[in-house]
Amino acid sequence: MHRFRAFALAAVLISSSGLALDVGDPAPTFVLPSLGGDDIFLRDFCGERLRDPSATPRVVILDFWATWCAPCRRSLPAIRETVARFDSTKVVLIIVSEDDAKTRSRVAGALLPLAGNEYCALDTYRWVMQKTYGLSAIPRTFVISPRGKIEAILASHEDPAVLSNELSKALARVRAE
Repeated sequence: MHRFRAFALAAVLISSSGLALDVGDPAPTFVLPSLGGDDIFLRDFCGERLRDPSATPRVVILDFWATWCAPCRRSLPAIRETVARFDSTKVVLIIVSEDDAKTRSRVAGALLPLAGNEYCALDTYRWVMQKTYGLSAIPRTFVISPRGKIEAILASHEDPAVLSNELSKALARVRAE
């Protein structure tokens, strides 16, 4: 009974936290450790103020994922294939693993090798997913413009054409600016 109350309370806090993000909102920035131990900063890839001013901002596909999530395991290969069809100098995939310390060892086996424009961040305590992005469920994918604005939020990726279409639209907007 106490577990249920705690879960219900957490669900209410998450849903009423005011963090509901929408298309057009600035993507909340974050820093997370990578599989290799380096830090991954969203500002390395997009936003008004990149950490490295000489870097070229890119469209970011931010995918919240976990090895224990069956829909995540089914959708991630299609996401990776879709991103691979685009110019790696213009698009980057950041896979945010929501695996805890017990299942973290499976992450490398599930994801490696990573392509040159793929990064895996470890959100072991789900701070970025829940507190920063206001999510209560995965899989969830954000398409973020080079300027750091949310272009699309996808709840499921069963049809890779949806992600491909959103990516194409984001890149077309970049060319038009």
